[in-house]
Amino acid sequence: MRNRGTLLRAAAFTAVVVLSGALLAPTMARGAQLGPTADGNSATVPAAPSVAAKATPNPVGVGLLVTLGESIKGGVGPFSYAWAVVSAPAASAAALSSTTDANPTFTPDAAGSYQLSLTVTDSIGRSSPPGLVVVQATVP
Repeated sequence: MRNRGTLLRAAAFTAVVVLSGALLAPTMARGAQLGPTADGNSATVPAAPSVAAKATPNPVGVGLLVTLGESIKGGVGPFSYAWAVVSAPAASAAALSSTTDANPTFTPDAAGSYQLSLTVTDSIGRSSPPGLVVVQATVP
């Protein structure tokens, strides 16, 4: 049996969808409506991912473990993660337990502000703008 598909072209995007629902072309407009296909079905392409980064606990005492997390909207899972320490106190040598886990940890080793960023990429290659979180580390 041969797959039939629909090719939809518009000023904002070009996408190819086969009837099984597999997306072949990753460039598309945010929340674009595709279809209908030859069998009358239609498909909605989810918006590109956006992410909000979070940290628990926050604020936190110096030397205590912080767990990072995220809230993702849009995109097509599964997602890949890219965490980074954007800024930290000058005296700090704190590092993330992983830059690619969904929920890495770190332990602030100096009082002050730690700014961390998270970018997520969905399964069709679209990346979010960076989500930022600031962790305040205090002397206990």
